[in-house]
Amino acid sequence: MGLVASSFVNPAGADGLLYGNPSQLPVQAMGIAVAAVLGFGGTVTIMKIIDRTMGLKVKKEE
Repeated sequence: MGLVASSFVNPAGADGLLYGNPSQLPVQAMGIAVAAVLGFGGTVTIMKIIDRTMGLKVKKEE
């Protein structure tokens, strides 16, 4: 995590903000933003495909 990461716990990782490495926080914030955009975009794409193939709404007859 960008805040409480510690190389003491994970020697292969970087220290976080609370351990003197403020540059780790924006890196992880960017990762969160990219994941959110990909998740939202993927969901919208899948929902549009479903809407065009079989529809998202229940028909009035049903």
